Amino acid sequence: MSAPAGTTSPPDPTTGVRPVERAVRTYLDHLVVERGVAANTLSSYRRDLRRDLGWLAEQGIEDLAGIDEPVVTGFLVRLREGDGEHPPLSSTSAARTVVAVRGFHRFAVADGLVGHDPAAGVRPPQPAKRLPKALPLSDVEAILEASARLLARDGWSKATTNRIAAAAGVSVGSLYQYFPSKDAIAVELLRRYRERLTATVARKLAQTERVTFEGAVGTLLEALFDAEGIDARLHRVLIEQVLRTSSRGDLAGFEERLEALVVAALERAGAAASTPNKGLAATVVVRSVLSLVHAVVLDRPDLDRAEMAREATKLITRYLA
Repeated sequence: MSAPAGTTSPPDPTTGVRPVERAVRTYLDHLVVERGVAANTLSSYRRDLRRDLGWLAEQGIEDLAGIDEPVVTGFLVRLREGDGEHPPLSSTSAARTVVAVRGFHRFAVADGLVGHDPAAGVRPPQPAKRLPKALPLSDVEAILEASARLLARDGWSKATTNRIAAAAGVSVGSLYQYFPSKDAIAVELLRRYRERLTATVARKLAQTERVTFEGAVGTLLEALFDAEGIDARLHRVLIEQVLRTSSRGDLAGFEERLEALVVAALERAGAAASTPNKGLAATVVVRSVLSLVHAVVLDRPDLDRAEMAREATKLITRYLA
C-alpha cells in the first residue's frame, strides 16, 4: 500500500533521515528522559519501532501524515505472517510490538507532530484461549499486588516486568498473557483505584442528608485528598506515568462519572439559584479539584490533606458563588 499523494515529505537533505525516523528518535528520547524506562524496555521499543520503520519504507511512506489505519493494520498482519527476514510472531509477541507502535502514535499526537492517531483503532491480537493454561485470577491479583509494592518502594524505572513477575511468583510469559507492558499494569492499578474512589464519593454524597453546593464540593475534595486505599508513593508514580503520558486515554470517563455524581447530588437537594447550570458547575469543580490534587501529590506531598481540602472548598465555592 502506498502513501496518499501529497502527504509525504522528502528526507532531510543534510542527513538523509526521513521525517518519520526523526519522530521515532524523538519518542525514544522521550522514553529515556521523561519516562525513565529501563534499558531492556527501551531496547525492545527500539527494535519494534525499527521494524515498523522498515514496513513504512516498503510502503513508500516518509512522514507521519502518510500513515493511516490500514497501514498500521497491514504491519500487524506482517508481524503475524512473517517475511523473508522474520519468522511469524505469536499473538503475545505481536501484541507487544503493536503496543510500542500505538504508544509512538499517541505520543506523536500529544506532542503536536501530527493531527491524527492512525493506530487508535488497531487492537493488539489476543492470545489464543487455552483454558488449561489460562493464568488463574489469583495470579493476576498477585501481579497487581507485586507491581503496587515495587512501584511504591522502588519507583518506575527499577520496577521492571522481570522483577514484578519474580515478586508475584509467576513467569514473565505468564505476566504478558494479561499485561502486554508495564504501562498496562499501571493503567489497571489506577483504574481500580479510581473505581474505588468513585464508589467512595457516591457513598459519601448519598449519606449527606441535605446536600448544598459547598457540601458536595467538600465531600468530593475530602475523598480525593484522602486517597483511601492507595499508597501515597504509588499514587505519585501512577500520576506521573499514566496521567501525564499518552496512556491517559486508556482511562477516559472517570471525570465524567464524578461530574454526574455531583450533578445528581445537587439535583436531589435542590441547588441554590446561584448555580443554575449544574452540569457546568460540576465540570469546573471536578476538573479544578483533580488538577489541584495531582499538583499536591506531585509537588507538595508535605501539606496537610485535610487542611488543603478545607481551603480548596472555600476557594471553589466562593469563586462560583
